Amino acid sequence: MYFQGDANNHQHFEGDMDELLIYTRVLNACKRVPLFTEVVTQQEKRKQEYKSSAHGGGFSM
Repeated sequence: MYFQGDANNHQHFEGDMDELLIYTRVLNACKRVPLFTEVVTQQEKRKQEYKSSAHGGGFSM
């Protein structure tokens, strides 16, 4: 399977919908992984806290 994101990608899937379905399922499953989502959420929170502290609010380092 090729997923380079190039303009020709669609031709890899012509008459090969099963592979595309499997790939889509894998992507959807990844979105449901709580740990990964949690990590991203924590990083976003830290960014927000850093921004607010940099502007005088929030916490001191």
